[in-house]
Amino acid sequence: MKPKLWKPEMIVVVVAAVILTYLLMVKPLVGMANNGDFERIMESAGLDYLPVAKEDKYFTYFFSQYAINHNALTALGGYLSSQALLVKLTAWVQQWFHAEVYDIRILSALYILILITALYRIVNEHRDNSAWTRWALAVMLVLVFVDGAYAAYFNSLFGEPVSMLFLLLTAAFGTALTLRERPALGLLIGFYLSAIFLIGAKVQNAPVGIVLLLLSLRFVKLREGVKWRGVVISGTVLLLLTSAVVFLSHDSSIKIINKYQTVFYGVLKDSPNPQQDLEELGLNPEWAVLANTNYFVPDLPIDIKSPEFEQQLNDNVGHLKIALFYLKHPVRYWEKLQATASQAFIIKPSYLGNYEMSENRAPGALSHAFTLWSKFKVHVLPNKLVFLIIFYAAFFLVWISWYMETKRPGTKIYLELQMAIALIGAIQFIVPVIGDGEADLAKHLFLFNVCFDIMFVTGVVWAVDTLVQRRKRFRYLHSADN
Repeated sequence: MKPKLWKPEMIVVVVAAVILTYLLMVKPLVGMANNGDFERIMESAGLDYLPVAKEDKYFTYFFSQYAINHNALTALGGYLSSQALLVKLTAWVQQWFHAEVYDIRILSALYILILITALYRIVNEHRDNSAWTRWALAVMLVLVFVDGAYAAYFNSLFGEPVSMLFLLLTAAFGTALTLRERPALGLLIGFYLSAIFLIGAKVQNAPVGIVLLLLSLRFVKLREGVKWRGVVISGTVLLLLTSAVVFLSHDSSIKIINKYQTVFYGVLKDSPNPQQDLEELGLNPEWAVLANTNYFVPDLPIDIKSPEFEQQLNDNVGHLKIALFYLKHPVRYWEKLQATASQAFIIKPSYLGNYEMSENRAPGALSHAFTLWSKFKVHVLPNKLVFLIIFYAAFFLVWISWYMETKRPGTKIYLELQMAIALIGAIQFIVPVIGDGEADLAKHLFLFNVCFDIMFVTGVVWAVDTLVQRRKRFRYLHSADN
């Protein structure tokens, strides 16, 4: 039997593919300029810039083509991330076709394929719901996750799209596992592979593995059998190992940068007494002159790249110590979270240009095509910490009510998947100021945005489904009375 093209899951695929192809494949291409993060991926994947002035490499324009370093392409090592693997894979494909340069649209095409696969599966797995519910889900998924602000990352070498895509794919496989009566073993394997790519995208995603690990243990309940239990145990161990490897393999130079940002553009930013804060952290109080500066500010009064400075900073500062500092100063931490909330809904940073230099646009020009959702978040939703607390509280209250009413074990685990996404979002919200201060907050909140958007979509679909069920109940009672 041929699939009906008007089904919501098919419409999602077609509409998403058309919009993303228009944005990312047809000139003028939409992409994201480099802020300095691309180099470690380029080095690992065997890519280099084509001839271009140094001042044009960063912030103003994005580049769709790169030179291929054939020696580096086959070398092992480099920056450890699942994103580097995907970039290198698409470079190999292009080399196999004897391409002279690396075209980033091949990577973007892979991202599009992953996204429409995830969206298709999410809608398809809700086939037992009413038509109204499924169409609401389809429309919301396209409106939110095909937004131009998210899409711009696809034509870039940032790790953010890998985080987004594999979170959605992990959620899609998790949905299939929990809503089917007897899920296939392939779905379970797909869940673990997606989760590993999600965790491995960025060091910031390492805590995600702990949340998914706890959810993974619940999958034992979904089916009986030695093979099923063996895959669950093996997959759970792999999630733990991936989280540990990603965290421990963090490059030392990046750690120094993060620690500097955490202290001088985090703890000391707007501090009433920088000297006292430095003493409490075990650092030289004379460094207070560096308060409110980030690592990339030139001509600082102290040489922050000297071995002595770096060693003292590295020996005395760690994530646990910073977390304990804020625990002792909860008012200060509340202020930092308020600063975080003020940028919580910015999906695409405004300081990174979205067009190629060849388009003759102004340096740093931004694309606003298909950005209805991202504009709604920035201009309509309150970017206040209180709003986020109320939103999470409402989500939890609805969730606990739904969870208590549900009897089917698989549905309970499906709800636990939703709560896992909410927890990942909460972690991603509180981690940036501890791990990198207030530097580049909007970009560090990217995965929080994805989690928030999943929760928002879930809330809208739940509301529609509730109205549909109440209408059915009302019509049944009305017909019974007659």
